[in-house]
Amino acid sequence: MVEAESAIRVEDLTVAYGEKPVLWDVDMAVPPGVLMAVIGPNGAGKTTLIKAIMGLVQPVAGYVSIFGKPYLNQRRLVGYVPQRNSVDWDFPTSVLDVVMMGRYGVLGWLRRPGRAERKAAMEALTKVGMADLAGRQISQLSGGQQQRVFLARALVQDARVYLMDEPFQGVDATTERAIVTLLKEMRSEGKTVLVVHHDLQTVPEYFDWVTLLNVRCVASGPVGTFGSRTGGGYPTSPTTPPRRRSGTPKSRAETTVGILGFVQTLFADYTLRQVALGAAMLGIVNGVLGAFAVLRKQSLLGDGISHAALPGIALAFLLTGSKSSLTLLLGAAAAGWVATLLIMSIVKDTRVKYDSALGLVLSVFFGFGLVLLTYIQKLPVATQAGLDKFLFGQAATLLRKDVVTIAVLGGIVVVFLLVFWKEFKLVSFDPDFAFSIGFPVRILDVLLTTLLVIAIVIGLQTVGVVLMSAMVVAPAAAARQWTDRLGVMVAVSGIFGALAGVSGALVSSSASRIPTGPTIVLCASAIVLFSLLLAPNRGMAWGFLRDQINRRQLQTEAVLGDLYILARQHREAGHGHPVEVLRTMAHGHGGVDRSLKVLKERGLVEETGPGEWALTPPGMEEAGRLSRQWRETP
Repeated sequence: MVEAESAIRVEDLTVAYGEKPVLWDVDMAVPPGVLMAVIGPNGAGKTTLIKAIMGLVQPVAGYVSIFGKPYLNQRRLVGYVPQRNSVDWDFPTSVLDVVMMGRYGVLGWLRRPGRAERKAAMEALTKVGMADLAGRQISQLSGGQQQRVFLARALVQDARVYLMDEPFQGVDATTERAIVTLLKEMRSEGKTVLVVHHDLQTVPEYFDWVTLLNVRCVASGPVGTFGSRTGGGYPTSPTTPPRRRSGTPKSRAETTVGILGFVQTLFADYTLRQVALGAAMLGIVNGVLGAFAVLRKQSLLGDGISHAALPGIALAFLLTGSKSSLTLLLGAAAAGWVATLLIMSIVKDTRVKYDSALGLVLSVFFGFGLVLLTYIQKLPVATQAGLDKFLFGQAATLLRKDVVTIAVLGGIVVVFLLVFWKEFKLVSFDPDFAFSIGFPVRILDVLLTTLLVIAIVIGLQTVGVVLMSAMVVAPAAAARQWTDRLGVMVAVSGIFGALAGVSGALVSSSASRIPTGPTIVLCASAIVLFSLLLAPNRGMAWGFLRDQINRRQLQTEAVLGDLYILARQHREAGHGHPVEVLRTMAHGHGGVDRSLKVLKERGLVEETGPGEWALTPPGMEEAGRLSRQWRETP
């Protein structure tokens, strides 16, 4: 078979993680319009094969082509369904939003999805039986429903080749049958589908072709041609390790008066006005960027950047002799940016974990900054005084020009975030998919991190190096408790940040010797505590209340079901059943007396005698409906 005839061709592919080869000298050709399963034991390199085809991992050697051309030239022809556990399903987005991400590659840079993309996404959701759940938050889905969402996202890509990494993993039988039906429909449309699969017994029923993989390609071809070669099991690993190729793998009257008094004070006091305005803008910018840091699980990055900025401030002063806010902030930004890139490089190119790399860089940079600060304080010049304010912040020293600097830099950060909203959303939710459709994930990651660096350094004079990370994390953590939508979360996070900044400035001005920066952080912490307890979406108090309501509802339905079971054992309607029997049957869920009272108020049960209960005709109908519903639930 010539290369042009192959939808996917893999030649001499070798991939290694460190010193360990994961794929070795793999040759494979996938004809157009077939369903091919890639079968093998755990650790055989199946997922690595999918990632190597898409360029997500770099091979040591070998070549991959899609219809005769490199993947980078053909990426719009390829749809990708990653493993379900590859993303954070608690991400604040809806089913429809996730599916529309499949159209981002066609939209390209900066363009937002519109009516056409929404229509295509709804059509794909209809195909996978998920249209009625389009507005649901993705964390509220079952495993099978989540897998269907990924399939719908792949469908809107309208690709010719589909790469699916374990689409049957963790799904129920109904979902598995639906996926198989969909795959066969895709085949009938001439699509080529490569699926990582585990169940050898279903291969002949589900697929046309199969590749047996265990580091090496053991066999590949039509299903019926070599089904007996593996003896009903997976191919065994080679007893002799494969030879290493040359090259190295890379691995609310008084209250109102009080509030009005605060507002009057705010506008009457020039210093307080400047501080509150600066703190509010700082809170907005850090709240907005902090939402992405929290969602990307980079909350502590704010701590690392703020501590790493100290040597930049000191070096900027030593080199220029100026204490201009802009000069010092530029130095802080440069140091914070270098530290961030260093952390990213350590994690990417070594086996050091993210938290270890963060702690290492933070301590080294902060220590170096303290040494430089100590050296500057011993210099025989008057201009060195005041640099230590960056350690704990000194918001009372904010001048009009400082506020302007915060406003300008913060405005630039917010504008960039809005312009690249779609791209930042995608790379925060599913970076591998973003790469597969052509977005430069590394560049977007660096850009988003750079914006976070700027947001942090503009707040160092107000809050200080030590406490700055709280301004990044606290508003976002509080906002996450109120909503399941990314846009709303980012907006609420900015509002919470501004509220913390203004309230902290007002509280610190109401009494002497109360530092503004730490007060702002305490106000932000109070917002977080309030949100954790009382937010209607995720607050613990509301959660406890919902659990109690659900528990009582289930107890009531269980008692209704028990009466239904007893009623079906007697021919005469209205036969009463002792409450003691119901209590015995309710062992484990309880609440019989309360449930009977509720059911009686709803007209579903009646008391036929002392301590005896029976279903009414409406109750019989409702119990039958519930029984059918329980049987139909997978």
